[in-house]
Amino acid sequence: MNAIVKIETPEQAYQVIEQMKEQLKDVKCSLLEMTSMIGDIEKHEGEFFFNFLKSLSAQGKKQDACMMNTYVMQDVDAGIVKIGKSKNVQARLSAITNISGRSLKIIATFPKDIEKQLHIKYAEFREVGEWFSLPQSELDDLINEAQPSLDLKIKDEDNS
Repeated sequence: MNAIVKIETPEQAYQVIEQMKEQLKDVKCSLLEMTSMIGDIEKHEGEFFFNFLKSLSAQGKKQDACMMNTYVMQDVDAGIVKIGKSKNVQARLSAITNISGRSLKIIATFPKDIEKQLHIKYAEFREVGEWFSLPQSELDDLINEAQPSLDLKIKDEDNS
């Protein structure tokens, strides 16, 4: 976005306002993403952070304007996977890649919040936090579970 915009007509002013509204929506989603990322940190910072983030999370849920997705992200080099949730999976991928310096890719998404269920299901394979070392057979099953939701999304886009 340019810091200075020359507006010559009311129509241009309305266009700029609409663009700013869209950018504010993106900022809101980004702030909610940051709150989620802080959740990763709180596990290492003790009870104060836990209570603080819990209150932020409750506020975020009340203001939720974006759909929650569960994702499976793989570290290309190490092979381990991160099972997490995000309103904007691509933004989350970028943020974690930038912070960690790892080469990561999304290998599965679910258009709903099933993160907790997947963490429980794969608890025996947990490495640390939300990172898991899944055997290839479990990984294949997980990707196949996600496939119907991906197919449905593609079909919906084709019918638009």
